[in-house]
Amino acid sequence: MINIYYGPRFDHPFNLAWKKLKPLAKSLKDYNVENNRSYIMACPSYAQELKNKYVIESPFDLKIVPSVGEGKPPEVIVVSGLDTPQIGQGTQYDERSDFFIEDVAQFLSDAFYLFFADKSVVLKMTPPFLHHNKIFGIGGSMDIGSWFRALSFATYVENEVFIKAGEPLAYVEFSTTEKYKLIPILWPLEHFTYKQQCLAYKSVKSGSSLNQMYERFKMRGLRKKVVGIAKDAAKE
Repeated sequence: MINIYYGPRFDHPFNLAWKKLKPLAKSLKDYNVENNRSYIMACPSYAQELKNKYVIESPFDLKIVPSVGEGKPPEVIVVSGLDTPQIGQGTQYDERSDFFIEDVAQFLSDAFYLFFADKSVVLKMTPPFLHHNKIFGIGGSMDIGSWFRALSFATYVENEVFIKAGEPLAYVEFSTTEKYKLIPILWPLEHFTYKQQCLAYKSVKSGSSLNQMYERFKMRGLRKKVVGIAKDAAKE
């Protein structure tokens, strides 16, 4: 059994809006029934595609605004009746540059969803392509038992889009033949040291492959330390 710990950092300002992963089959059943397409759920190949996959839903209404000029990032804004805090912007060409890619928005990257497993398992993240979605073009994968960093949502931006609370931001799936258990936690302050070590190494060794980063993580014995933090958090 693989234990997969996930959740936001304990002091994240949006903790009260955080949601657990929703099984993709459940999400699409609701979506297709609402849109009079429930017949698709009876297709065996469609049902097979939904296995072992989950949806991360938007915790609140969001607006993504395109770039307003050369080198200027797009903006991602929380839409509310009180104020409109910005929670994301364009992505940099690299960690050492102040110049942004003008057509890519990146948001909720500040440990709102942070995963780690007590064994090697690859988490794959994709845009929510089976829904009629507004986020597209950017995904990724990493071994969440061998590397420790938060998920970051990203999309190409062509036009201003509005994402309602509950609409999908991403799909995640876990590539493993072993059974696993998803354990929601609040990551305590101690997590920050190890997450920052991963980010710092990626910055100073920007040409490193994922396997090289995983080997460095294992050499330092960090899996045991991060799992210990997660286990303690799960007891609370």
